[in-house]
Formats: sequence, C-alpha cells, structure tokens
Amino acid sequence: MEVMQRNGVPDFPYAQAIAVSKAEGYGFRDGDSGSVFAYSDAVRWILCFPVVQWDEKYVPETNAIKPDDDDVFWSFSSAAKAAPDGPSVRAVPHMDNLSFLSPQPGDSLALVRASKWRWDKRRHTVSIRPQDISGMEIVLDSEVRTF
Repeated sequence: MEVMQRNGVPDFPYAQAIAVSKAEGYGFRDGDSGSVFAYSDAVRWILCFPVVQWDEKYVPETNAIKPDDDDVFWSFSSAAKAAPDGPSVRAVPHMDNLSFLSPQPGDSLALVRASKWRWDKRRHTVSIRPQDISGMEIVLDSEVRTF
C-alpha cells in the first residue's frame, strides 16, 4: 500500500481488502496501481482494517507484533482464537494471500507468530500447530463482512 498523502498527513486511516471469486478487466498502470471489475455476486468477503504509515507505505495498525517480521503470518480471529484447544491454524505469509482463507462472519484480522509451520501442497497457506504459536494479535477495529 503506497503512501498517498497531502501536507504530510496520511489520507487513509483505514484500508480494505476484498476477495472475489471472479474478476474481469485487469488494468495496471505503471506497476503501482490497478483495478478490476467484479460483479457484486462475485464478492466473497470484505475486510476493513486500520492502517498506519511506515516509511513509504501503509501497514495494518498493530500493538504487539510487527506485521513484516519473517515469522509472522496473517489469519482471521476465528481460527486464531481456537488455536490453544483446537486444530492447527491456517494462515498466509503475506496479506496479499488472504483470499486463500475463508473468514467467518464478524471475524477480525489476526497476526500469528510461529516458531514452526508447514506449507500446503500449493504453497499458498501454512498450517501452524497450537504448540508452535509463540504470539498472537487481533488487529483492533478490523472486521470482515462475508457474503
């Protein structure tokens, strides 16, 4: 997320991520921005989350875990909260890959720090066993709307 600001003040306190099942008309200009057309019935989910400016880009606003650390993965709160007693957490190494996950209605964005993880067959997602989770943070004021 590139910085877009005027007079030193960030333009955007929040950002959105939208997962669609089908998109048309990719229009990328100069390698930095792009747009797609998607029918409303193709929207799977929309995530809204707070952002802060770091250097020349925006990143999700967190308190305890830095989003760009090598051992940090992205997930959703329903998967992360179930971790201590439940199954392995499915997560992705980059926020751009969130579309490979299926959030629950009302989920929040979550960061999971892990000491070990296992890739899926296509290397889109990782599986993290509860005992390998060394930290977890729910991004406050983030929310997913599913369709």
